[in-house]
Amino acid sequence: MCSWSAYRDLGRMTYVHLCVFIGRKNRLMRAGRIDKANALAVKISKEITSQNKTRLSSLNHKTDAKSVWKAVRQVTGAKHNVTAVDGISAESLNNHYVSISTDQDYSQPNTSQPVQSNRRTLSQNLPYFECLTNFVPRQLA
Repeated sequence: MCSWSAYRDLGRMTYVHLCVFIGRKNRLMRAGRIDKANALAVKISKEITSQNKTRLSSLNHKTDAKSVWKAVRQVTGAKHNVTAVDGISAESLNNHYVSISTDQDYSQPNTSQPVQSNRRTLSQNLPYFECLTNFVPRQLA
């Protein structure tokens, strides 16, 4: 049986090697040797992280985002399946939502003259504004 360092000398762990070590970790866990299993789990995790980092660091996310996301999906195991449904397109969905969101009984409200405001203009409020900006707060005794 080979040791971890023997596989490290090969340069890169392969999927098979990782599976062997995961199996060994599982056997250690079942045997109650939790400390050794946890130590092996840390080594496995570091190796997987190292491989993923190496794989993703060679990609340029600024110029080729498509290949970056393809590699991320391979690393995470996510599926990127675009499934088309027969008879449904963007246009048919758009038409459907237009038809159900339109109120047939809607009538535009009557336009009226704008309400005259009783508000003061800026020039009328300027003395109050200057008074407030020059206000010096005082402490209560």
